Amino acid sequence: LKHFVTGEPIDVHQRIFSIRNPKTDELICLATTVNDITTRKRAEAEIAAQRRLYKSVTDNATTALFIMNERQECVFMNPAAEKLSGYKFEETQGRPLHDVVHHTYPDGSPYPLSECPIDQAFPTSNQVQGEETFVHRDGYFYEVAFTASPLFDETGATVGTVIEVQDITTRKRREKNLAFLADLQNEFARLSSVNEITETAGRRVAEFLQLSQCLLVEIDETAQKATVFYDSRGDVKENLTGVYNLQAFHTEDERAKLSQGEAVVINDVRHGNRSPEAVAAFEALNIGSFISVPYLSEGRWTFALSAQCETPNQWRDDQIEILRELASRIYLR
Repeated sequence: LKHFVTGEPIDVHQRIFSIRNPKTDELICLATTVNDITTRKRAEAEIAAQRRLYKSVTDNATTALFIMNERQECVFMNPAAEKLSGYKFEETQGRPLHDVVHHTYPDGSPYPLSECPIDQAFPTSNQVQGEETFVHRDGYFYEVAFTASPLFDETGATVGTVIEVQDITTRKRREKNLAFLADLQNEFARLSSVNEITETAGRRVAEFLQLSQCLLVEIDETAQKATVFYDSRGDVKENLTGVYNLQAFHTEDERAKLSQGEAVVINDVRHGNRSPEAVAAFEALNIGSFISVPYLSEGRWTFALSAQCETPNQWRDDQIEILRELASRIYLR
């Protein structure tokens, strides 16, 4: 309908009813009431638009957002929070958020809710910021930076908490790597011989990256020979120091990459185009996965730093990065 004075469109609620003779029930006429509901409809449209806007913002935000009610139960997660935690909102809805993503310390001991700084935003009505370690749905730990802010109702009472969370695992790993490299460089400065430097480097790398072994290898591409001159495991029966044929442990494609200065990353020696004989050779040496990082001197492949694990392992980018850096620092022969 249109307003009879301004001519502007209006929304109305119309009710039609009959008027009858109370004695005979005979229909006398039809009557109608019309209420102008334009203001209400516009308010509803504005609220719907705001909800669409808020949903668009939270759905597209790269920061993980969690909302807890006054009982510290999860009542909202955006897609970024689902991706970060591994949980769908339906799995966490109505559960104390702490019990879902923050229940255990990295050492495996329980993390009581009373010790959790995130959950202090509600009782103290203050914003809390910091860094913590969360537990993924798949069971692994990851480091996060968080901001927990109290939510207030129209009376000023605290009714919940909104938590912004960012995964800082990669940043923290890089910081640890840089600190390790700096400490190792300082240790190198106190050593006097090449052997001391190489042995210290191999041992420290194996400890830092939790490797089953770290090998330092001289390469003779012409003869296709690899001479392992250091094994971090020391003087044990399984020590791999010695001379080996490159073809026995690296495929043709891998040797071509290494010759060009590219690292070879193998998460599982059983996969790929490796021959059954080569797989058996690795398994006999208790090598399930490895990274080989080459060092080129005057364009020739002369050295390799090899990091190994006894089992298949998903090598991370930061591990590959630190091994690249170490390969150029270690080889002094």
